Amino acid sequence: KYDPYPGRPHAEVDAGRFSFSTDGKQLVTDFKGLNFTGIFLFDPSGRALEQIGKNDANSKFLEPVFSPDGTQLAFVAGHSHGPFCLYLLDLATRELKRLTSHEFTDFFPVFSPQGDKIYFIRHKKKCPNGRLCIYDGDFYCFDLKTNQEQKLTNLRGGNFFFLHIFPDGQRFMFCSDLL
Repeated sequence: KYDPYPGRPHAEVDAGRFSFSTDGKQLVTDFKGLNFTGIFLFDPSGRALEQIGKNDANSKFLEPVFSPDGTQLAFVAGHSHGPFCLYLLDLATRELKRLTSHEFTDFFPVFSPQGDKIYFIRHKKKCPNGRLCIYDGDFYCFDLKTNQEQKLTNLRGGNFFFLHIFPDGQRFMFCSDLL
């Protein structure tokens, strides 16, 4: 095994999904390492400005993304063994709003270009041992004006991840393990 820094102490660091504010002055990511875990806001130099959510043995905060106007963060949070639900944080008032509530797992939130909707993937299948598996997903949309969610697809099987919305707001793309 090659060690590029022989003799130096090592720290394992894992940063998840990144999102920049539209003005480029802040970066948000879920971060694990150096005795810190959770969602953090950073400045462009990499200096941590604030911790938004702290992971522990029972809860996780993941996949934060800025709204197009930079005033809100969407992310998923939940218990370590599921479910994970969609949340919205107003950065000015610090009001936290849970958008979804169910027994499944929501992942990969992304705002519409206008910022009035949040698209996400919901994984629904449970494994025989009671732990949530990452497959049998569908795409959903949560309308922030009406507080209603809408199922957009009726797919069977497959692991869907890394959801992205086109600038026209009418099309999306994603990764999948299906052929």
